[in-house]
Amino acid sequence: MERLAAITVLLLCAFTLRAEEDPLYRLWSERQAQGDLAGAMEALLDVLSERPGNLGALNRMDTTSRAIEKQERELDALAREDRGPAVDNAQRVLAAREKETRRALDSLRASYEHNWRTTPESLLHTCRGLDLQLQITLPDDAKGVRIKNYVRDLSVSLSSGAAAGRLPGEADVHRVAGFLAYERVDRNGALSEWKKALDLEPTDARLAEIVRETEGARKKEERRAMARGKMALAEQHYLAGDYRAALALYRESAKLDPVNRFAVDEAKRIEEILQKETNREDLGRRLGRAREAQAQGRQADAVREWLAVLKEDPLNTEARENLGRLSHAWGTSPAKPANVPATGPSAQERERASEYYSRGLMEYSRGDLVAAQKAFERSVALAPADEMAARALERVMRQLKNRP
Repeated sequence: MERLAAITVLLLCAFTLRAEEDPLYRLWSERQAQGDLAGAMEALLDVLSERPGNLGALNRMDTTSRAIEKQERELDALAREDRGPAVDNAQRVLAAREKETRRALDSLRASYEHNWRTTPESLLHTCRGLDLQLQITLPDDAKGVRIKNYVRDLSVSLSSGAAAGRLPGEADVHRVAGFLAYERVDRNGALSEWKKALDLEPTDARLAEIVRETEGARKKEERRAMARGKMALAEQHYLAGDYRAALALYRESAKLDPVNRFAVDEAKRIEEILQKETNREDLGRRLGRAREAQAQGRQADAVREWLAVLKEDPLNTEARENLGRLSHAWGTSPAKPANVPATGPSAQERERASEYYSRGLMEYSRGDLVAAQKAFERSVALAPADEMAARALERVMRQLKNRP
């Protein structure tokens, strides 16, 4: 028996080494060994992009995701305060659980050492070990309770059959084999065995429900593994300053795993960063246009652009200083009489009206409502059809009237 166990271990090791040497996962193996977990995850995502649903890549992705989570927990543990009493209590609970788990594992190990499919007693022995192990490890949610009750009832059924001298059916063997795989977190193996049992006994509605739930959980876990991989890559891009690539990956992660609020929040935060960058670029373009207009003597255009700069950046010193210079220049230039011929204002008068309108806006932005009113009045006098100047004058007059 010991020789058989040794041969089995050697075969498993050889299979593992051969699987690891698969060129498809060679890059992943190298990066995983180097501790470059984000690089390892990126290699697996490349594999999945070419071979969607590849089980080898998904299983390795779960390994890398767990390694990333372990790193995060270790870093978080270093930053925590000392919680001695809580840790002591947790250790006592874990010790009690470990004792129960050890008993269950001993029972399972005993069944592995025999060909448990051979006799009703060995099958029953394995099922009882599974019952104990699942009672300890599965949560008490609806799915966990459903599985625990099913295995307990299966154990009772096998016990009754053994007492009556009945041989277990082939479906029972597949049921037990499925739950053994499930306990090892081998969902694919579990589903394969359970479906064989259902092919033999399709009326087993309880097992069919467990199969549906497990298939759904497997799909969710695959999507979550993909989401975790994209989040790890998004963090790398963010640290490198590539915010747009990080935003795209966080959005993909949130789409794959909508329950993960972290990805959603990070996407919103990066959107705000990018919006600020866009605003800064727009401000730079306005500054350029304002400088150009002022250098070319286009005072009205310069005033509009400097006012637009102040709207986006109220503390911009350059805009305030240049508006002050333009205000002084206007204050010393001769004002043309407000003369509106019946045929409408000339081109020169319209340009002058536009200058007064811009000056009114400038005075309004400085809080001088009286000066703004005078400028708007001159603008309206020169160009009565200018609705914008008329509305601005009406607003200033209303504010002056309501001023305490």
